[in-house]
Amino acid sequence: RCSYVGCNVTQKFEFTCKATFEVLCVDTFATLISLSEEDIKVILNCSAADWEKAKEAATITGKATLKSEQELHSLAAAGLATAGSFCVRGRRFTGQDWQVKLFCLKAWKLSVRQINSLYEQLLDN
Repeated sequence: RCSYVGCNVTQKFEFTCKATFEVLCVDTFATLISLSEEDIKVILNCSAADWEKAKEAATITGKATLKSEQELHSLAAAGLATAGSFCVRGRRFTGQDWQVKLFCLKAWKLSVRQINSLYEQLLDN
């Protein structure tokens, strides 16, 4: 319930997420824009518990950015510090001459076995 005197509104939060990443696609750097909470969690490679902590902190302040929220900053820093890979289905923004900019439609992680299988298929070709 709301803490304001006389207010009986229940506190329900709706989260809207947006993130911009610089990713390496084979041999080209690209800007990847994601609006999906699930995809952002995959790209950052963070646990559900860490993500919930960041969301809880956002409910207190009303918003979260890398500059204003330590939990979110820690998640981004951990994502940068750890080498990893993920798959993205994206759509390229048109009108870009030299810079590759993609809109993330879906992001997912592959298991080590799936990654090894893909590498073996590429070596066979």
